[in-house]
This record gives sequence, structure tokens and C-alpha cells, in this order.
Amino acid sequence: MKIYLSNLLLACAVTLLLACATASERPPLSQPPPSPAVLNAMGYDEVVQVGGAWVAANTPGAFNPRIAEATQLYPNYWRLRFEIGHEGKLVDVYFDGARREVVKSEEVDGVSAKMLPVK
Repeated sequence: MKIYLSNLLLACAVTLLLACATASERPPLSQPPPSPAVLNAMGYDEVVQVGGAWVAANTPGAFNPRIAEATQLYPNYWRLRFEIGHEGKLVDVYFDGARREVVKSEEVDGVSAKMLPVK
């Protein structure tokens, strides 16, 4: 009985070692997919491009707006300041990157500002 028990333990040990030594055909674990917030986040270049196109299309006399300042106020929420025309007129555009749309815009004239309708 002792010989049978020792042979059984030896067979189990060999089987266990062989099972652990073989490589799995399962692919390695991949990184989890990025969150929807990360996927929807817009970077500086994209925000400036979309904001500039909006200003050119919706602001009278702004055929070639130049970015003067871009500030990320909150994650995915930007305030873009564009210089339009030759007299240095400024337009602030507030852009929601998650919804990918302009929330509001205002023409800046010194210390005062004039609201422009958002279409």
C-alpha cells in the first residue's frame, strides 16, 4: 500500500508540474478600453480648428480669425479668444468639447462685451 501511495503522489506531482510548465494559448490580458470621457475629450488643436471655423462662419467680418488665447476652464470646456479684422477686434467663444458645440460667444471691446447669438 505504501508503494502504491508513493507512486500515486509521484504521478500527481509530475502531472501538476507538466500542467504548469506548458504555455497557455490564451492571448495576454489587454489594457481596459479608455473611458467615454477620454474618448470624447478634444485636444487644443481640434478645439482651435473647430472654434475658428465657427467664428469665420458666424461672425460678420471674420473671414480669417486668428487665435489669440485658448484657456481650458474645466475638463473639456474651453474659452477661445480670436482676433478678427484688422482693427484688433476680439471674440470670445465658449466651447463644450463633450457636446462638440459652441455654448456662447461674445465680442470683446476693451472692458465691455457684446453678446452674439449662437445659431
